[in-house]
Amino acid sequence: MYTSMSSPTREFRVAICGGGICGLTLAVTLGKYSDIPIDIYESATELGTVGLGLVVFKRTWEILRTLGLDAGMNKRCIPIPTENKTAAAIIRLSEQPTVGEEIFRLITPYSPISLARTDLVDMLKELLPQTCMIHTSKRLTSYTQSSNGSITLNFADGSIAMAGVLIGADGIRSAVRDTMFKLLQKQNELPGQLRSPEGFRKAVEPIWTGTRVYRGLISAEKLRKIYPEHTIISGLTCGTLINILAFVTELDKEGMPFGEKWVSEASKEDVMEHFKGWEPQIKEMFQCLDSIVPCWAVHTMGHLPLCVSDHVAIAGDADAYMLGRILSHQFISPKTIPLALRIYQDLRLSLVNDIVASATEAGLMYEFNSGIYHGRDIADEKKVKQWADKIYIKWQFQWTGSPEEDWEEAKRRIEEMIPDIGTQRSDEKY
Repeated sequence: MYTSMSSPTREFRVAICGGGICGLTLAVTLGKYSDIPIDIYESATELGTVGLGLVVFKRTWEILRTLGLDAGMNKRCIPIPTENKTAAAIIRLSEQPTVGEEIFRLITPYSPISLARTDLVDMLKELLPQTCMIHTSKRLTSYTQSSNGSITLNFADGSIAMAGVLIGADGIRSAVRDTMFKLLQKQNELPGQLRSPEGFRKAVEPIWTGTRVYRGLISAEKLRKIYPEHTIISGLTCGTLINILAFVTELDKEGMPFGEKWVSEASKEDVMEHFKGWEPQIKEMFQCLDSIVPCWAVHTMGHLPLCVSDHVAIAGDADAYMLGRILSHQFISPKTIPLALRIYQDLRLSLVNDIVASATEAGLMYEFNSGIYHGRDIADEKKVKQWADKIYIKWQFQWTGSPEEDWEEAKRRIEEMIPDIGTQRSDEKY
């Protein structure tokens, strides 16, 4: 944790809306590198996350290790990623009644690990600094900002809170993002492409991808008894549960309004019906599902033209560490917060927009809907290679570069743009 014998307590408080992985990572980073007071506001009755698991590659692991999560992983006997080549993904033609065919193995130069989201949240909670206060059952409805930059947060229970910086770590249905863009709209400060209702909707509001995903955990032992030679079992090195995600895409419905609940339930038979006529391994795998399976309507964001406004910023899981480092820099004060957040936007926004677009295209490629390769003629080696090479390129960001290199660039910009710390300090505290 941060210790200092000389620097004073910071002149502003950071309010984080959302106590999931993003909000917790941001709070831990702020606590490690500064003494900034932090408030986490979570709408649920306790801090937590949704979803089953995630895959940790090199860049993510470097952040987790820097923040001290390696100790928590060792305590829980969670394996550490290694510098070994490994098959991070296997793509297989299964839409046939006979045994499927493997067509591509994504061999990565770094061995990733699977990590349960609940474990990650628990480890982050253990590292929260003493400067952080948790407020549960606090659903943000809106915020206002005064001329001096101080922010008033309004909650559904009628209470209010004050902050000098507000970070929206509240997911795809972000109240912070919604308020930010509505305020910009009201002040006639929206970028030109957002001034039409359709442009605003496509960029600011979540968009249904046309995809539903059925999610579940199955017992590795149960699957092994049914199908001892199953592809998933043969590659299982640890763990007793297997995370299943079955995607069903209707291309003609991409971008259409989704009037139903985003998360619903389906029967195991409903899931199996979508994959009727597929190879035996698929059937036997789905047989191991529970009788009721959660179904998620996959939504994404459009191409956001901005993610900061004065003393307010929006962040995702991948942005939390960088944002925490920037706000922790000793040059950041109430007067320099807007500049710091613009540096964050300059470094992260276009990168994240590109990752979202690339992930969307990769999803189409996995389902043979991209137009590069239709998944039927495995003998067309040229097309298969073109398709496989493009998938590999889309994964490379997971193990190239490093978060510390990114931070050094951010630090350079801060120190170039805010050269005189003495003239930037403010007597105002909020």
